[in-house]
Amino acid sequence: MCPTMSLTVAKHGLLGTNAARRAWILLELARRGLTLKSLSTRTNYSYLQLRQAMVRSRPAAERKIAAAIERTPEFIWPDRYSKKKCARRTYQTTRRNP
Repeated sequence: MCPTMSLTVAKHGLLGTNAARRAWILLELARRGLTLKSLSTRTNYSYLQLRQAMVRSRPAAERKIAAAIERTPEFIWPDRYSKKKCARRTYQTTRRNP
């Protein structure tokens, strides 16, 4: 696989589905000679937590996976780290005159 192909895949939003994102992560780990099991051994972190990070939010596991493939968690899971979700709502109150 071409080294820039994985970046192109992520850049053009082809990681939209969980299945595609999971496949991309596993491919990137394999390119570095790793599996989720070997990553759990190397980082002394639970294999089950790493596996669950593929489908649900597990910030610590996401950081370990991202570090192993030299990316940020925000790059891999932009939907989990979008600024819209983190933005705080402000409500404008109107004052009624008596």
